[in-house]
Amino acid sequence: MQINLKYYIGVICLTLLCACKNDNIKNLKPIALNDANTIVTETDSAFLKNVIEDITPKKNKNADQGITASLQQIDLDKKQDALQAQTVVDNTAKGTKIILADGVEAVVGLQGVVSKNGNKFILKSNNNTENVQIKISGLENGLVEQRIFTNLAISIAGADYYLSELPVSTGTWATLPGKNNLFISLAKSAYSYSNINHQKIALATDRELRKAGKGRIELENAAKEIANTNSANDAPCKII
Repeated sequence: MQINLKYYIGVICLTLLCACKNDNIKNLKPIALNDANTIVTETDSAFLKNVIEDITPKKNKNADQGITASLQQIDLDKKQDALQAQTVVDNTAKGTKIILADGVEAVVGLQGVVSKNGNKFILKSNNNTENVQIKISGLENGLVEQRIFTNLAISIAGADYYLSELPVSTGTWATLPGKNNLFISLAKSAYSYSNINHQKIALATDRELRKAGKGRIELENAAKEIANTNSANDAPCKII
């Protein structure tokens, strides 16, 4: 006996389709406005979790400034405590004198050459400029403020490269701690360089190395060395 296989397959498929169709129609209800019974709503928190991280998370524009201010304040508080406890030794005797006005002068605890540009006095010195002591005479209540301008360098294979294509980072004004007209400047640990990321560091490093005549292998090694460098505080960056 011959069986018409195509016929039976066709009948089975048609039956299944009809069965599915009838079942859907049976449970189908129109969605009514403000009727929660006609809307499927997921309430289980396990299925509502957001497990996908943003590709480009938004960064707080004031984050860098907040970190900088905190570092500076910690440093200034420590210096003020030391001045109040009279544990700071005045080392300005061999420093550089700057005549600010008639009867008013400042002595900076550095050896250098002073020049004047308008109402600015410029002290050029080869000494370290952190924790510099400044003594004011001729004023009853002297006040000294400091603002730091920083550049960024990077140390690759034992050599330092100044990243000249990156802009200068300008800090905010900080009132220096003082007692008896003796003031102390910020420490290097309170210096910062803002608005930088891995891409900018990598690009600036690549350009400086090319200027220095470095070859392909040296460029590749440098790229590996700064692969995890994402800020000015990460090695091998150096804030100047």
